Amino acid sequence: MINSNTAEQINQIMQTFFRVKAQMDAQKAQKNPQTQPQPQQFAMTQGMRRFEGQLKHYQQEILEYEYPDWHEAALAKIPVDKLVERANKSITEPPVGTKPLSFKDELLKQLLAWFKHEFFKWVNQPECDFCGSQTRGIGGTQPNSAEIPFRPGMVELYQCNTCNQITRFPRYNDAKKLLETRRGRCGEWAQAFTLCARALGYEVRLAHDWTDHIWTEVYSDAQERWLHCDSCENSMDSPLLYEAGWGKKLNYVVAVSVHQIVDVTQRYTTKYNEVLTRRTLVPEQWLASVIAQMNAELNQHLSPEAKANLIKRKPVEEAEFKINREGRKKKEEVKEEEKDGRISGSVEWRAQRGELGDVAKTLEAEKKQEDVKKDLEKLDKKVPEGGACTVAPYEKADPPQVKKDEPN
Repeated sequence: MINSNTAEQINQIMQTFFRVKAQMDAQKAQKNPQTQPQPQQFAMTQGMRRFEGQLKHYQQEILEYEYPDWHEAALAKIPVDKLVERANKSITEPPVGTKPLSFKDELLKQLLAWFKHEFFKWVNQPECDFCGSQTRGIGGTQPNSAEIPFRPGMVELYQCNTCNQITRFPRYNDAKKLLETRRGRCGEWAQAFTLCARALGYEVRLAHDWTDHIWTEVYSDAQERWLHCDSCENSMDSPLLYEAGWGKKLNYVVAVSVHQIVDVTQRYTTKYNEVLTRRTLVPEQWLASVIAQMNAELNQHLSPEAKANLIKRKPVEEAEFKINREGRKKKEEVKEEEKDGRISGSVEWRAQRGELGDVAKTLEAEKKQEDVKKDLEKLDKKVPEGGACTVAPYEKADPPQVKKDEPN
């Protein structure tokens, strides 16, 4: 185990390395500007600057998920042995009509279910910090000195309906801190779950949806592709959920990992020509060029093995995109679970956002999650014959060699 002092020293070393590396790269680029691909020349608008700034912000944030002390904090919360037992049981007795997943994919599925039903909590309005009664929203305020280190995007204020005391709800953007608070909405859920998956050794991406949602993508070695994972919904490998189920009008979905940035919008739609009419924030060629430049900079710091993996995976992902882009996925190929409406959040909030979908399907989806809770209890009652799986449930990964700016 790495103690907190050692972990902090490692973090400082990593940050120093990334800062020095960035300075060296900048000097190299000044001397040899032709070595870096340059984005196509466009008259920069405020919208383009904002979009590029968001991408760079997401690129910096994802590096935090490699911190050793963050991994240790996550592993201290995750009941690994229990999840391994559940995964083994599920593989031994898969649901009728389904094929068993690989161990790592099944473990990921069990991690999602545990996170949804046993670890994290959705917040509509927080309970009163003083008496536990219901509250009502009264606006927002600036973060205080205790909240600032965990970078809350905002601090919501709620007044108790009983004692009239004020409860603060900081919307933290620090996955390690969220392991302590264990509550929030989709942003907090995605960040905390992504850290849990990374701590178990999975390759992860954060998928940012410009129509106000965020989820995780996890790479499956067995299936050799990226799997959509939405911890709010306990949904795995159902990328058409948002379009076919929730009824979202998607425009941009960009997935960010420590190795690469990818515009993955085409994974999440079978109506890409329609989506294109809504992609009006920035020029398409400009966006492709900016992402290519950012990836070229990341590529300089990757190991040969990591570069080879990216090259190997690209045509597989492109083929998936092409099927959706060309509208070749038939209606019957849309999974039943991808037709479900949203189940996280209050009914009023979901209806206001237009994400309830087909009400009957949504009610059915909510009932399914109640059944999942019961299934977890059943899995805990019986361990597969032969005991726990002998395969290591996770492998600690070395920090990737990518640059990191000094934190503010």
